[in-house]
Amino acid sequence: MILWDIQPQVAYSHPCVTVLFSDIVGFTTLSTTLTPEELMAMLHDLFCKFDTVCDNYNLYKVETIGDGYVAAAGLKSERSPPAEAVAALRVARAFHAIASIVQAPSSADDAAWKSKSLKVRTGLHSGSLTSGIVGRNRQRYSLFGETVNTAARMESTAAAAQVQVSEATYHLLCQSTDAEVAEHFRPSKVHAKGLGEVTTYTMDVPYEQAAESVRKELECMNNELRLHTSL
Repeated sequence: MILWDIQPQVAYSHPCVTVLFSDIVGFTTLSTTLTPEELMAMLHDLFCKFDTVCDNYNLYKVETIGDGYVAAAGLKSERSPPAEAVAALRVARAFHAIASIVQAPSSADDAAWKSKSLKVRTGLHSGSLTSGIVGRNRQRYSLFGETVNTAARMESTAAAAQVQVSEATYHLLCQSTDAEVAEHFRPSKVHAKGLGEVTTYTMDVPYEQAAESVRKELECMNNELRLHTSL
């Protein structure tokens, strides 16, 4: 069998998906002050909580890349594109609240980590993309297309504790039945690699949200998921 004649095992086209990218602010500096065990324990704690939120809002976890977390709304559910965008935004805001209750290990002695709580930045973009499984070794379901690249640019140009969305995602949010969520955004201009100067919309997520309320919400989500799994 000639290897280059093998066809992709799975290939799908999606007309509108909202892709979410999120990462930890200052992670490179933080990682140099932690042992491998501390670093992995912290990421495991954070990403397990992110997983719970994605499950609750029916987002598909695409992958983790280092400290980066990628998810998508609209790959597998029957909600409208505006409803998917709202779900992705709610997940993004939850990610920020979760980060505020996940503490950096006590050995993180860099001055920037005196507060010990993490901060993340998140980017969203909506558009068409292709998904599928390619290659032979260590296969996994992946997303392809400019929508993915643009979502990554929204994240990389966002500030700490900020959710940044593209014009396409903002317009979907305005069309949703929860259109008031769009009122919390303000327009901005950023220079994104490969895109030039683009209009974006940003939302600052306050980190004074009560940690206890976040914990209670996560516990409710976990209980709901356990109940659903047992049925």
